[in-house]
Amino acid sequence: MDNKKLAKIRENIDDIDQEIIGLLAKRNKLAKDLAKVKVNGQIRDYKREQEVLNKVKYKASVHNLDTRLVNVIYNLLFNNSVIEIKKQK
Repeated sequence: MDNKKLAKIRENIDDIDQEIIGLLAKRNKLAKDLAKVKVNGQIRDYKREQEVLNKVKYKASVHNLDTRLVNVIYNLLFNNSVIEIKKQK
């Protein structure tokens, strides 16, 4: 692969990484906002987490992504949300 093509692919990956970081920041803020409006004060909703996992794993499979990777990523997101919410209290 020539250097120009390699550089362009890497640039595209860098652009996607920037988008991912922006989306993670938005998701994190929404998780914090959600914690503020929860009536019962419950931090985790395991039923909701499972619904989200099922949905994103299905979407991952449609795009030929490894659903195990998606599972790990989303569990990290869920755990991080709990940490961030606990920081607010």
